[in-house]
Amino acid sequence: MGDPYVDIYVVGKEGIHRYAWQDHSLKLLAKGDFRSRLSLQSFVGVAFRIFIFVSNTAPVKKKRGSSHPWAKWAHVTTGAMTQQLYLVSDSLDIGARYAETMDVGFIRKILNIPSDEEPICIFALGKR
Repeated sequence: MGDPYVDIYVVGKEGIHRYAWQDHSLKLLAKGDFRSRLSLQSFVGVAFRIFIFVSNTAPVKKKRGSSHPWAKWAHVTTGAMTQQLYLVSDSLDIGARYAETMDVGFIRKILNIPSDEEPICIFALGKR
């Protein structure tokens, strides 16, 4: 549809990056190690990389209207993306895990997420 309705952020020891789908690059948003603040689950704080998936339906709603259940599609799309991460991680012998908890307030603050967007999940990658 031309505009993705899920934004992807990548968190590592060095900082937080936003994935720019237009040129397939990572744009630095904040320097520093924020991994341990994202979730109460200890494995998240030591993961090599953490993906944060955030719904961003505003561009699509602007083009297609607000009557469609875009939030539902953001969740479905995120599910497909995390399944793909599991498959790729397994083939590369990388540990992968969907985190059951996340600090939504901290994530909203550090990523400066508008109120009409929603953090959907975090997904950690690291050693098996």
